[in-house]
Formats: sequence, structure tokens, C-alpha cells
Amino acid sequence: MQITDPKDSSLVARPLESVEYWLCASNGYIEKFGTPLLPDELSSHQLLKQSAPKGYSGWHFFDADDQCQHIDTSRGWLSSNTSISLQQAALNGAGIVMLSRELLERHVQLGQMQRLFQDYRCAPYHQGASLFLVYAKGKTQEPRVRVVVEQLIKHLGE
Repeated sequence: MQITDPKDSSLVARPLESVEYWLCASNGYIEKFGTPLLPDELSSHQLLKQSAPKGYSGWHFFDADDQCQHIDTSRGWLSSNTSISLQQAALNGAGIVMLSRELLERHVQLGQMQRLFQDYRCAPYHQGASLFLVYAKGKTQEPRVRVVVEQLIKHLGE
């Protein structure tokens, strides 16, 4: 599974569900550096960003009128290709992170992190993102693959 739609023509990509992103920081980070109130203020903060996969250009913030404000994260001080390492860095006060709600919600509920920009829809891609089930063309002819694909679509599908 992956977040973006692959461009490889030998693969089938089935969209499963939309991914909701949250922007969060630890209480320690907020105490030390303050709370940004608008996306423009992020340029003076320590940003923890995903390593740039193809098509990734930073963070996008959509207001109530669906107007988008793009923030360039290329100068983010910590970059990783694993969400868990970014989550842990944020918990340790290293900066502000944008990750899926599933990775951050528990920490917000436990009071370990604060959710920022709740009036905005946050996304690492301009068009938003879905979780895609990706598999090789023709593989669904195999019974074991077909069963897995059908169950994933049943439980995570649109």
C-alpha cells in the first residue's frame, strides 16, 4: 500500500480511503518556540518533513473556502522517509510534523502533542491523498491475491 498513485504502467492502483493529515507539535516544542497561528508563520519554525517522493512539494493548507496556501518544506531541518521516526522526533520536541491522523490522534488525546491549524485541511499533496492498494497487473488471477485484494477493498475501500 502507498499514499500516492503510482505511475508505473505494470501496476494496478486501487484507491482505498482518503488520508486525513494533522499538523502537530509536542507541548515542549510549543513552550520553547511558541504556537504558530497561520501557515505563513511556519517559516520561522523547525519543520519535520517526509523525504521528498516524486510529486511532493511541501505542505498545503486549505481554508474554509478551499483556498490553498502552500508552504515549502525543502528547508525543513529534519527529513525522513519513515513516518514513525518523524512522529518520535516530534514527540521529543524536535519540531512540527504533518502526518496522518492515525499516527497523531492518540498523542493529542493523551496530552503529549497539540494539534495545530484545526481550521485548515492539511495535506502533503495539493490534490490531497488516498491510500492505494498497489499490485502487479494479472496478479488478481491468483486466488490468494484475489482474496487479499477483495478483503482490503471491502474493509478499506471507498
